[in-house]
Amino acid sequence: MKRLINIVNLIKPIFKEFFFSFTMSHISYLNKCDLNNIKKLSNYSYEKGKNIIYEYEKLFSSKMGSGKFVSFSSGRISLYVLLKCFKVENNDEVIIQSSNCSAVAFAVMMNGAKPIYVDINPKDFGPSFEDVKRKINSKTKVIVIQHSFGIPSSSIFQIKNLCKKNNIFLIEDCALTFDSKINGISVGTIGDASFFSTDNSKPINTIIGGGLYSESPNVIDRALQIRDLADEFDEFDLKRIYKRFSFETAYLTPKKYRFFKINLYFKAGLNKLFGFDTALYQFSTDLGLLNITKVKKMPVFLAQIGIYELKNWESKKEIILKNYSKLLHIFEKSNFEIPDSYLNKDLKIIPHRFVVFDNSKNQLNNILKDRVNHELFWFKFPLVACLDPEQYGYVYGSCPNTEKYNKITVNIPLIYDDKYFDKLTNNFNFN
Repeated sequence: MKRLINIVNLIKPIFKEFFFSFTMSHISYLNKCDLNNIKKLSNYSYEKGKNIIYEYEKLFSSKMGSGKFVSFSSGRISLYVLLKCFKVENNDEVIIQSSNCSAVAFAVMMNGAKPIYVDINPKDFGPSFEDVKRKINSKTKVIVIQHSFGIPSSSIFQIKNLCKKNNIFLIEDCALTFDSKINGISVGTIGDASFFSTDNSKPINTIIGGGLYSESPNVIDRALQIRDLADEFDEFDLKRIYKRFSFETAYLTPKKYRFFKINLYFKAGLNKLFGFDTALYQFSTDLGLLNITKVKKMPVFLAQIGIYELKNWESKKEIILKNYSKLLHIFEKSNFEIPDSYLNKDLKIIPHRFVVFDNSKNQLNNILKDRVNHELFWFKFPLVACLDPEQYGYVYGSCPNTEKYNKITVNIPLIYDDKYFDKLTNNFNFN
């Protein structure tokens, strides 16, 4: 019976006129000329298109500070490279928070180090400073501090001071955050370095991709050396990535999301029955991106998409902040719990998703279940994107706040214009 219910929930979007994801099609701002340019660049080698890579990195850096940004094929690879830059190796320990992606733990383990999990601070979904203090020891080489959902971690300056006292490197995980500030300082510029993901679920969407940022010339020089030796995606994989981009551009809108799901189920069925290869099913896994030892350069045409994304960022941010303000007005007067940081005037939050904690017998979940893809909520588990967090060294019961809030966290997308957002939030009356 449970399996039948799961199947029904999976196919529900097919029958809905409007259904919402957390990824928006690029078609909302790209014109025909832009799309033709991307298609032309999809065949470019790194050498042929490196000026576009450099332009993208320069533009990204300009949004950050005085440092430099180095692109790679994913966020997890960018973290892997940073750990290499800081000479993390066997028997070292790296502190990361729970309510995280398994890719972060995997990057640590592939460097031979051990991930040490700390609990979250429910005020901002970042790491608990007290738990970080408890778990530092002589083996701690790096602390990775996550800025979750666009919310700057309120304990970052305390943790930075702790790192200085104990000769520990501080890396900011900005995979879920872009352009937010704390006390006027951009997240990603506070630690020794930071890394970003730009896959299709992140604030800057280049389908796949990521990069690292640092104001340390030594870190950047080492990262560039590693990037120079990295492989490129072959022609076959470039075609697959471009196919995915075209597919998402055509169908990732609330009006067409049902066709997106139908296509995915159809391709998944072909793959299971006949072993057909497809760029539309198990996309990241198919491309070998879960094998973090394969450090690869970012494809040229994805860097061009990144340029378009960054140039469109202010317009996108305006929509996000408008919707954020609407939801804040609704939920701060309701009985639902929201992160305290939403009301912190020292923070300039550019929220990636709006987070609500549903303690009300799933009242909000029941409203959203026919509108939003629940499969994509972060974070339902201590580590997402894995079958079993214990395989990555997580011990259940060790992070009680994480495990409490995993059960009640609801995400609401913020990326849609008024026409769609009003449909998404219809009947949001909780007073």
